[in-house]
Amino acid sequence: MRQILILSTILAGLFFAQIALATNGGGVTLLEPSVIGKQPGDTVPDINEYIKGAFKPFLGLIAALSVVMIIWGGLEYIFSQVPGIKTEAKQRIWAAILGLILALGAYLLLETINPQIVETQFEVQQPSNQP
Repeated sequence: MRQILILSTILAGLFFAQIALATNGGGVTLLEPSVIGKQPGDTVPDINEYIKGAFKPFLGLIAALSVVMIIWGGLEYIFSQVPGIKTEAKQRIWAAILGLILALGAYLLLETINPQIVETQFEVQQPSNQP
């Protein structure tokens, strides 16, 4: 469990490291390539569009990690002869399925209730040049 937490923290850090942004008068200029298909120097109108574009790849990452955990648990269950490890493998499979259902279910529920709930509203303010 600790390894999954560490891996999740590293992946989240790599994901959010993509948000290297600089403001200019016309929006937000990306300083690094991003997960939404924009290149350095491209301008995104505001941070809301960036987060909205990064939300679906993040859900895709969650789904991919869940599938990997299900496969890992399945292989461990198939090839293990020790009953204790078979029990751990079953728990791993069910935890991955539950995590996938929880992530996709939360998004689906919020999108069904009100699509504006999953939209974020952040303001990037222009820094003042006055001392």
